[in-house]
Amino acid sequence: MKTNLTVPKSPKLRTKSRVKPSKFLPMEEQEILEMEQYKFVAKPINTKIFEVKELGVSKIGKPEIRKPLSPAITNIEPPPQRFTSSLPKIKFHHPIPDFKDPFMPFIEHRKMELPNFSLPGDEIHKRKIKEIQEKMLRERDEMDNARKFKAQPLPSDSPDGLPPRHYYALTYPKPFVLETDNRGDKYQQSFRERLRRINEIEKENRFHATPLPNFEPQIPKKLVIPPPTKPVEFIFNTGVRMLERKAFDEQRKMRDSIAEVLREQKRKEDEIREAEEIRHLRTELVHRAQPIKHFAPVNIRPSKRKPTRAVSPLIGEKRRKIMNLQEETSFQSSTQFNTNHDTIAEISSELKRLATIESFSDMQL
Repeated sequence: MKTNLTVPKSPKLRTKSRVKPSKFLPMEEQEILEMEQYKFVAKPINTKIFEVKELGVSKIGKPEIRKPLSPAITNIEPPPQRFTSSLPKIKFHHPIPDFKDPFMPFIEHRKMELPNFSLPGDEIHKRKIKEIQEKMLRERDEMDNARKFKAQPLPSDSPDGLPPRHYYALTYPKPFVLETDNRGDKYQQSFRERLRRINEIEKENRFHATPLPNFEPQIPKKLVIPPPTKPVEFIFNTGVRMLERKAFDEQRKMRDSIAEVLREQKRKEDEIREAEEIRHLRTELVHRAQPIKHFAPVNIRPSKRKPTRAVSPLIGEKRRKIMNLQEETSFQSSTQFNTNHDTIAEISSELKRLATIESFSDMQL
């Protein structure tokens, strides 16, 4: 079956029948309207163009007529002038040597006279040398005085003088607050507060009668019209910020200047301190002899105490004697009930003697 070609048909849209908008025009109509309303406005003619007389490249004038001149053929030329120099003529050849008189060089001895000058540190050097010489003379005088013999006074048996009495300042009473007063004030305050609360509670618990009703007719109040609003002068924030910024800039400049001055002052102080440390170190490195030390004389006095007598502690022997005596006494007591009174007295005296020796040895230790 043979197919036929597709025949296009209109969709029959209704856009052409629509009413055009009154406010918004399409782009084509806007362009046409602008082209119709456009007007060419030419600038006025500049009158200075016509006032200028010559413009562009200047015109070339006609050259002047040349006048003939004589070639000066008959004139006599003057002779050329030779250059004469006032300096002596230099001879470049060596003269004939004289063999009878040998050559002796001529040496000119010049004496240089130096100008008087002084360095910046000459005065300081002279002053330092003078101070060192004075110090050496002073130390020499001190050493000479120290070498001289001086007899010491004889020791005296009399006691030394008492030290001066120290007087203390008088005692003045100072104001003070007792703890009882503070506790009493706190109690009075709490008591007053308790009384106030009790009075308030009693006042609230009292009988209060209600007031009589008001039978008068109620009249509405008239509206109070406020006065008209007066305009108030306003201040822009930009002006306030400008003043604040100006004050801030001035303060910052002042801080920067103060910081710069402080930094410069600190730098100078550091330089001075470093120079002082270097000078101090140099002075410390120089070896100096120690001066002769002078001590106070010692007053030697005879002692009133008796010399100490050495006593043997008898530690092991003492313990051994005590143990032997105890064993003997125990053995005798067990064997003999009735002992002699003389032996008991000797034993007790021996024990007492050993006890005194032990206490004396402990005191010595």
